[in-house]
Amino acid sequence: MAKKEANYKKKAKQNNTKACVMKVMAYVIATLLLGVAIVIGIILYQNRQGMEEPEISIEDTDLHLGSGVNVISIGSYFGGYVEDGSDELVKDTMMIIIENTGDKQIQVMQVTVNGTYVFDLTTLLPGEKMMVLEKNRAKYKEGMEITSVTVSNVAFFKGAPSMQEDKLQIVEEDGFIIITNIGGTTIAGGRVFYKNTVDDVLLGGITYSVTFPRLEPGQTVKMSSKHYTTERSKLIFVNYEEQ
Repeated sequence: MAKKEANYKKKAKQNNTKACVMKVMAYVIATLLLGVAIVIGIILYQNRQGMEEPEISIEDTDLHLGSGVNVISIGSYFGGYVEDGSDELVKDTMMIIIENTGDKQIQVMQVTVNGTYVFDLTTLLPGEKMMVLEKNRAKYKEGMEITSVTVSNVAFFKGAPSMQEDKLQIVEEDGFIIITNIGGTTIAGGRVFYKNTVDDVLLGGITYSVTFPRLEPGQTVKMSSKHYTTERSKLIFVNYEEQ
């Protein structure tokens, strides 16, 4: 009788141990799943910041950089940081709005304010305005006095950028760009360039691009691009190579 009772207590102890182990494992798994859910949530939230309209506070200015290019506003920016493609949420980041009233097809340009704050921009075509965020995410201080503005690293397009509409047909979808070769020759491949906008102002010095592969006449390809939306994106130009 004593032996049976001892065996019963031993089994009960083993069962309790197993139950404790199962509880610990369940807790660990639940914690890991929660961590994964939090990480996914943060990534999705950050991605949304790049797609949602930012909040800006601006002060008008009138700084002439030459060739009809002017800095017309300076201020602070709250939203997704677009310049490096990360879309990380930033607050009070310095930004400038540049307008091209001349006839120069600007491919790249760097603007430095007060010898410290750097703004890199690409694809500023005639008639366009562009909001550019400070390269190092410097904070804007309200009422900051601009003592100097310098321009460097300027390059111009050799010819006017084109959508190559006689060779390619492009259909837009949220997150996708659909490209069809409507010409009579094979295209070896190329890239579609676009920018995002806010209130008819180009958002960011960055120019996004989608690379597409070889296309035979009549062939269509659907390329994904997470930054592209039919509401806020603007196709700028296409580069391609014929076979």
